[in-house]
Amino acid sequence: MEKQTGNSIKILSSGNGVEYTTKAFTAYLQKEGIRYQVTVPDTPEKNGTVKRPHIIQEKTRIMMQEAKFRVIYWAEAVNTAAYLKNLSP
Repeated sequence: MEKQTGNSIKILSSGNGVEYTTKAFTAYLQKEGIRYQVTVPDTPEKNGTVKRPHIIQEKTRIMMQEAKFRVIYWAEAVNTAAYLKNLSP
């Protein structure tokens, strides 16, 4: 992110995944001056924009399975999932 935007990362938020709790990663965060915040587990919406596409994808997959739609309707299901997400508080 820093290389693409010229901005530095100041805070990293996650649901306390094991990939973020290793000694090596913790040391890296400290060296770079990045603060690590733990969010409530199983609430990806609190992790910011990184998780939002995953939420849309998950909603789409569930809609497709429940409705037994064929893959050709994937794009329409993604649009519907995004629309429903945007309607939600």
